[in-house]
Amino acid sequence: KKNTLNPTYNEAIIFDIPPDSMDHVSLHISVMDYDLVGHNEIIGVMRLGSHAEGLGRDHWNEMLAYPRKPIAHWHHLLEPKKSEKEWKARTASFDSQGSCPSPRPPASP
Repeated sequence: KKNTLNPTYNEAIIFDIPPDSMDHVSLHISVMDYDLVGHNEIIGVMRLGSHAEGLGRDHWNEMLAYPRKPIAHWHHLLEPKKSEKEWKARTASFDSQGSCPSPRPPASP
């Protein structure tokens, strides 16, 4: 459900990551409010990885325990102010290391 005050994002995201890199990888997702008139703003963020907290770490550990198996969880968005500095710093360092492969769409049934 998009273009609403209560959107639902139910998307599969698939990355190929070498096993020896798993300790150095995390996934940061920012949800933006796109505004045609004013300015775009981050309305929420979430993080998955070994250094994430709570459900973000639990989800990551479950993915590691069951490689190549789809693992689905709902994640609540966190307020962006809390992690905006960290996000910008990590994005800058990621850009300097090069880009990662683009996500593949899920296989058709």
